[in-house]
Amino acid sequence: MALVESWKFQADEVTGYIAGGGEHGIQIVATADGKPGTRGMGMNLEHYYSRSCEQGRFVPRYQAKVHSEQTGEQVVRVRIEPHKDWQIEATVDFAVLPGALIEVRYGFHFLAAYRGFEAFVSNYFHDPTEPHLHLNGQWVRPTVADNEHRFWLRSPADAENTLAVRHAELTPSAEIIQPIDPVCFDHPVMVTPIAGSTQSIVNIVEAEHCPSLSVNRRWNAHDFSLLGRDVAAGERVTCRAWFACTTLASLDDALRLQPR
Repeated sequence: MALVESWKFQADEVTGYIAGGGEHGIQIVATADGKPGTRGMGMNLEHYYSRSCEQGRFVPRYQAKVHSEQTGEQVVRVRIEPHKDWQIEATVDFAVLPGALIEVRYGFHFLAAYRGFEAFVSNYFHDPTEPHLHLNGQWVRPTVADNEHRFWLRSPADAENTLAVRHAELTPSAEIIQPIDPVCFDHPVMVTPIAGSTQSIVNIVEAEHCPSLSVNRRWNAHDFSLLGRDVAAGERVTCRAWFACTTLASLDDALRLQPR
């Protein structure tokens, strides 16, 4: 058994924690109307994938050494060391902003080159509730089967890399199927209503760094990926994403939450 550091925050009557360690991430324990918002490990850097390197599942969460510290008045940093063939120095910075909005910066320093590198980020919920996605110019709430983990891509070109780096996982099985939806998302935004609450969880990712969104009921998870491209040895990349627990007058308000 190990004790893991965590930091409590309260903003706009929303109460939550940012946990360190491998199972790092955000948990909303009470919305503004007192309802439990999420399970732990929101915005968790979970897996690495690449065309040129295998066995990256759960490397940043469970296999690599992880360090956590508070680096500013409202900022927590998680630092993930390289591990075996995955020679990547990664950081995850959680900054609590006004309005129960948390900016998350994923920093990668590649000590080796990787073809089609993709990092996978997870968010976990209490209920098997699909999020609203912006597809074909409108908000849609897709239905996902209990044994399905469905992907929506930024463009058809991103499908090739997604298939290549997950070739083993995407093979249909009795346990779970992982189809790629033929419809691409318009914006890398997911809006998940919280049961019994007037508030929703909003996930937003920088479009240039987000090749896929995905949803499953098996683990009540709404996920996204980062980069999805070749990276060079010595390259440094920072990808930004946002996590909000908020009341939306309309779903379109979610598109305006990303700071300029």
